[in-house]
Amino acid sequence: MNHIYTSPRQEDLCKKLSEKLNEPTGDIFKKEVIITPSAGMNAWLKTELPKRNRIIANFEFQNQDGLFRDICALYYGEKLPASVGNIKYKIFGLLAEDEFVNRFNVVSSYYHNSEIFRFQLAGKIADLFDQYQLCRPQMLQAWKQDELVTTNQAEDWQKWLWNRLGITPKDEIGKDLLDRIRKNPETLQQQYPRISFFGITVYTSFSPGFFRSHCCIHPARFLSLPPCN
Repeated sequence: MNHIYTSPRQEDLCKKLSEKLNEPTGDIFKKEVIITPSAGMNAWLKTELPKRNRIIANFEFQNQDGLFRDICALYYGEKLPASVGNIKYKIFGLLAEDEFVNRFNVVSSYYHNSEIFRFQLAGKIADLFDQYQLCRPQMLQAWKQDELVTTNQAEDWQKWLWNRLGITPKDEIGKDLLDRIRKNPETLQQQYPRISFFGITVYTSFSPGFFRSHCCIHPARFLSLPPCN
């Protein structure tokens, strides 16, 4: 059973979380996993939770994407290869290819004769593609069919790079992963006896589908702030 707690005050949610952390998980060697929206929230909880519980041990903070990657590693036996870091280096190489340089010279002129500029741009594009997988999976599907979905000129060269990367989008991986979890939920339950989602007000288009299905199989605790108007 999932447990949902809401409050307009972050401090009240922290109090509730501290109370729940005192409940035994059934395995003292397994970590309590707390999913938060930001590193800033992690830092705040690390300060506030010990004030309420005195001693806080054997827990870790994650974000939504980090949990997804770890569960993938649990079921596939390895981390997802398409991390932002790996994608960045692949894009760095693609930006130097003659076809890209000549076809999209408006972009390539930015980093002409500067590997530093090219590397910085590759990093920004890798972050952008990571966000596209979460927020705009339909556009990536269109790109796979060699179709554009906007009139923005930047979409053409981004589509070229994405298709050359040959990445399997996270939504496709997520569907297969859910099938694996349904067939073998014990693996997830043993690794994550208890998961708390704290202070998350914004979910990407990818996350709700995955985490709703995940929580039907594996109960979780949600401590949520109401969305801002």
